[in-house]
Amino acid sequence: MKALYRLTIVLIVLGFVGTDIFLVLGPDIVPTHYDFVGEVDRMGSKYGYILFPFISAGIGAIFLLLAKQARTKKWESHALTEKIFLVTAIGEVLLFHGKGGSAMWEAMSYAQRAAIPVRPAIDWIRFLSFQIGVLMMILGSVMPGVRKNAVWGVRTRWSMSSNEVWQKSQRFGGFASVTAGALLVVAAVFLEGAKNLLFQIVVLALWLAVCIAASYRYHKAWESV
Repeated sequence: MKALYRLTIVLIVLGFVGTDIFLVLGPDIVPTHYDFVGEVDRMGSKYGYILFPFISAGIGAIFLLLAKQARTKKWESHALTEKIFLVTAIGEVLLFHGKGGSAMWEAMSYAQRAAIPVRPAIDWIRFLSFQIGVLMMILGSVMPGVRKNAVWGVRTRWSMSSNEVWQKSQRFGGFASVTAGALLVVAAVFLEGAKNLLFQIVVLALWLAVCIAASYRYHKAWESV
């Protein structure tokens, strides 16, 4: 397990190193936004790209903390849960590094004077849909085994009312998360642009609503017993 912790930290550090190299070598003015058809519609300072390693580090840190808590709090199947969190941390860091690296490569090769439209190598909206989908499927797969805690899971005032309601809420939340994640992964393949973004919003809103409703229903059933 220690090797996975070290690998995550090394990857986070490499993200900052790679970005520093880009800031030294890259042009001062670079593409900062693409429209839905993939053409540059806004230019700006290259220093805006420093957000990529910070976002990557933030997500990695969250999963490192979750992994550490799974070990110290002895959650159910805590060893497996800890490993899943660590693997997820590494995967998320690599995905954001790939996104940032691709954006920086495009910025370096952008022909500004010729005003040649640049189409990103990656469709960022599809990439986001895929990324969120995979993350939800991973977390949903371990959610049923998570004991009551103050960090994550289907945490509502109803699910926290008893261990029985909590466990049922997590089982439902895990199923809902895996289902929603699978839908987002499929959408990443078949939908693009605004349609994909709208689909993401609808799926995530429905996922949140059904998880809250399920915890309320389980709580009411528990109260009536």
